[in-house]
Amino acid sequence: MSVRKIHFSNTARGLLRLLFTLAALGFSACADRGGEDDPRAADAGVVDAETRLPDGAARDASRTFAGSVDGSVDGSVDGSVDGSLDAAVDAAVSHGNAHGYWTETTRAFPTTPSGNIVGINCHNCYEATLTSSALNLAATLKKLHQAQTDGADLLELDVKEEQGVWYVGHNDDGSSTGARVIDVLTDSALQRGDQTMFIEMKETAPTAASVRALLQAIASAGYAVAGRDVIIRAFNAVIENLRIARQVLDAGAVPGHSAYFRRQIIYSVAEAQAMTPTSSALQAAVTEGVDGVELHYTSSNVDALLARARELGLGTAVWTVPTATNTALCKQFRDTTDVITTDGPIPACRAAIEAPGQS
Repeated sequence: MSVRKIHFSNTARGLLRLLFTLAALGFSACADRGGEDDPRAADAGVVDAETRLPDGAARDASRTFAGSVDGSVDGSVDGSVDGSLDAAVDAAVSHGNAHGYWTETTRAFPTTPSGNIVGINCHNCYEATLTSSALNLAATLKKLHQAQTDGADLLELDVKEEQGVWYVGHNDDGSSTGARVIDVLTDSALQRGDQTMFIEMKETAPTAASVRALLQAIASAGYAVAGRDVIIRAFNAVIENLRIARQVLDAGAVPGHSAYFRRQIIYSVAEAQAMTPTSSALQAAVTEGVDGVELHYTSSNVDALLARARELGLGTAVWTVPTATNTALCKQFRDTTDVITTDGPIPACRAAIEAPGQS
């Protein structure tokens, strides 16, 4: 079961709501003081045998809830506080411990000397500039296979829908010469692999029907399964893709696979430049119910923003490391993020992540 998308029963959710109410009243201090060997801390992370919380999820969620209601409850839970409780429960169910983002992924991602697990993403791991869908498919598969050989942990495809068909392409420009997404995903070498599919939705006018078709195609091709989550991503400007995806998944349109889809917001350079760790932007991502956020590596306060995102229980990614500074930046960000998207040589990035010494 995915760390980021655990389905809880209504009873378990009710117990979590009670836990977070007590936390807001100040009774969570004992859990915060308890160490790994403290049975109180261990018990706080377990509802029953089938609803185990990821390490630290209760504390992360209680911090989110406490911040939402200024750390107090006035004796009656009104609509706004009730919503905060629901957000806190969602935080526990969906986000877990930031350092556990890849805990239940089958693939052995690179691990830093300090123990952080970080995946390397093959940026724009496709070809879409050729004159036909067939040519772009062949070139895309060649690029994906090479990334698999090189040791990429995540494989990035940008996708958009045209006339009811999902194509690989960098822009939602009306073209239909890119490889069909289903043709890429049913490639046998890709299906046999263990890489996480890192799919960016470029669609500017998504509909429930089109998003449902995409998610069902991904699942039918054998992805979004235990040990191999699929990450659906979109820039904040087209966040409606992620909102619709959540609605489709919550409606049970992809049975047996919903728990293994994650959603991440990509912030533009300008958006990230305007963000501070104390601004509402990252909290808004939690409210959206997404699993992670992505920031450009040149963003002001990038380190503080990554740290704050993790405090909120969000996964993190930095984009896009250029070839010229691949090794240096892969080492620089190796302990502060869960994903590094790079244009540079993947083996060199992996070596930098795993190299002895401090970042």
